Amino acid sequence: MEGRALINLGIPQLDKIIGGIEDGSLIALIERDPRSLGSLISLLVAKKKLEEGHLVVLFNKSLPLPVLLNRLESVGINVDRYLGNGQLAILDVFDSYYEVRYDIPNVFYIKGGVQEGSYLQKSVKEVLSIKREWVRRGLIDENKELWGINYKLSDYLDIFSEHGLIKIIETTSEIRFVHEAYTKYPKGTNIWVFSGNNQTIINLLYRRADYVIETRSILTEEGVKRELYLIKMPKMGRIRRFTYQIKGNEFRIV
Repeated sequence: MEGRALINLGIPQLDKIIGGIEDGSLIALIERDPRSLGSLISLLVAKKKLEEGHLVVLFNKSLPLPVLLNRLESVGINVDRYLGNGQLAILDVFDSYYEVRYDIPNVFYIKGGVQEGSYLQKSVKEVLSIKREWVRRGLIDENKELWGINYKLSDYLDIFSEHGLIKIIETTSEIRFVHEAYTKYPKGTNIWVFSGNNQTIINLLYRRADYVIETRSILTEEGVKRELYLIKMPKMGRIRRFTYQIKGNEFRIV
């Protein structure tokens, strides 16, 4: 990864701790329990990047599209604006699986259904379509960051087997070196959100990711205490732990 430009998450207190993200990196965001709100951090990153004028693809694995759009709006993302101007694209895997389609601009679907054996090749074709659309609109240039938010990788376990998810993680890394979507166009920086405690998958993400962030929560007499751990990053020594809050769509170290 030597020589890659440094970018940021757009969340000042996190950026100060991490010291910059190497462009094109894979960030694993592991939410050990939903109460920790770790997955929400990925949406706050998407919000900041869209506000800065960058490009975001959100891979929806978790929710019916109308529910997802409400969640994006709840963190302050102007969904209609960013889908309309092309900055935000959504690959709606969840509704593709259930063969539901919504006529909303810049929402893409897996053609031919979602099957374990063919899913990855079908999805990368849609990534290529998204990037071609960005080029057609004149949105890709040297000053634009590309971000992919995989929300949530863990929900593949409800669609495929654990073995199938392992294969997807491993094959995705290989595809990024050879497929036109990543060789002809910028690769972008990716956040893979995994919610849960499947240690087999978490160990694999640790090996594959350039950065690993983990969130946990503890119930105390004062309420919920949320903790963030920096597990892995370039040139990192020991694990670093912080207590944080998310209030009013803002992330704060406390």
